[in-house]
Parts: sequence; C-alpha cells; structure tokens
Amino acid sequence: MKNDSAMGLGAPALRRVRVLGLLFLLLAAWALPSVGFAQTSVVCPPLERRFGPHDYLNPSSRQRFLNLVERHHFTDRVRNMNPRGDTGSLIGDIQYTLNWFPNHHEALDLFARLAVREQNPQPLGASAHIDCRFQWARQVNPRDEMVPMIQGLYFHRLGRNSDAIRQFEQAVVLGPNNATVRYNFGLVLVQARRFEEAREQARAAYALGFPLPGLRDQLRRAGYPLGD
Repeated sequence: MKNDSAMGLGAPALRRVRVLGLLFLLLAAWALPSVGFAQTSVVCPPLERRFGPHDYLNPSSRQRFLNLVERHHFTDRVRNMNPRGDTGSLIGDIQYTLNWFPNHHEALDLFARLAVREQNPQPLGASAHIDCRFQWARQVNPRDEMVPMIQGLYFHRLGRNSDAIRQFEQAVVLGPNNATVRYNFGLVLVQARRFEEAREQARAAYALGFPLPGLRDQLRRAGYPLGD
C-alpha cells in the first residue's frame, strides 16, 4: 500500500477502507483463468463528464463524493460481481463509479476482470474499451501506482507476462514503498519463474509490513527461501 504520508491521507478510517480494498484486489487477482484476445489500436475520446472526473486519491474529492457514489453504485453486490448490479446492470454500476473516479482501484480491477471473463476488452454493455479506462485512470493521476499494478494483473490474467512485468516495473518506480505492489509483483515473477527477482520483491513487501505469507511460502517451495 502507498504510505499515507506520500498520499496525504492520515485518517485511520480511510486507511482501513483502503486496506480492505487492496486486499480484495490481491485475492481476486488469481481467481480467473488466463485467456487471450486480439490486440487492437484504440483511439480514446476525452473523458468529459458533468460530474467529474475526480482523482480517487484526492482527499477532498473522496470526502465530497466517494461515499455518495459507492453507497449507490459500488455496493457489496457489485463487488461480488452480481450480474444485476445494484441500480441496474453490473457493468453500468462499475462504469458509473469509474466515470466519477477513473482510477477507483476496485472498480477498475472489476472492469478488467469482466473483460477477461468475457474475453472481450469492451465487456457487454460497456461504453468504453478497457485501454481507454486505463488511459483515463492515468490522466486523473499519473502518479497512482495502483493503476499500472491493476493493468499488470490484467495482462497477467491474459497470459501476457512480459506486458504484465513492464506494468509492475512502472508501478514500483511510482510507488517503491507500496507493499501491495511489491507483493503482487513477486507473485507474477514467481509465475514467470524469475525467482531471484521475486525474492527481491518479497523482501521489500515484507519489510514494508505486508501480512500474507503466500509469496514467502511459494518461494520456499521453489527453493528460494527468504532466509528470515
């Protein structure tokens, strides 16, 4: 997780929400089978909305708008990918959330998971291609390391490991003290059998306080224990 001092977010309640959300991303990342679909060149229109867009990491925007958006459009039903969504279709509620907050981490990850599940970079009912969703997320905050991490997980699910690793490398540059990025990067590197690099990411993740033992256990089974 990005440390609070870098983000200017110090409220314990907000920190707890972010921890739960990022762990959700982590656990969901490995739940879908790898598939592939054709890559195309996409031209994205400007993201112009009468109610945004807002930066998900901006404290003022979160305080003013996030609870309103999530209370009606990013509920547990949506987080659990119920096809009915909450106020309409699942994709409709995800898109509504992303239109307000293009770099909303969980919503962006859910859009990516739908794209993989449907084997379609523009899921049924979506008004935008996934490449545009990632582009718009970067536009509202080019320094949000979670965006390339989520795109890296998306590429990993597609079996595009080289692309995934490039995205994670960018995420580490943007957020070297983000334990969630480091941990997920380690998991991707283990899958790519790049164990020494995975061990480096694991050591960084655990030094930053990441709580789950899975990466450490995978490395130990592969013959690359952390030695701690």
